[in-house]
Amino acid sequence: MRRSLAFCVVLIGAAGLFPAALFGHGVAVSEETGGARGSVRVIRFTYTTGEAMMYARVFVYPPSSPEREILQGTTDRNGVFCFLPDESGEWRLVVEDGMGHTGEIKINR
Repeated sequence: MRRSLAFCVVLIGAAGLFPAALFGHGVAVSEETGGARGSVRVIRFTYTTGEAMMYARVFVYPPSSPEREILQGTTDRNGVFCFLPDESGEWRLVVEDGMGHTGEIKINR
């Protein structure tokens, strides 16, 4: 019993010192604009460790129907996803890696 209690105390202490190591890592999202007159959106999805979110699923929601997914795609091996927004307003993109990591970005056109 004392051994399990000691282990729990050590584990809780380690969680306070190294939470990312014990509980995984977060998602970082960055946007670049490319293409003719900046119309193509290039979004890079990575983990906070800098590693690319390779082949993660991306869901795109338009300004006119923010709760209705209109496009679904996959990031490439570098964690990059590109799309061409066809209406003005705030677009929402959600990424999921299938292992519990998700991220979101809102962009305006």
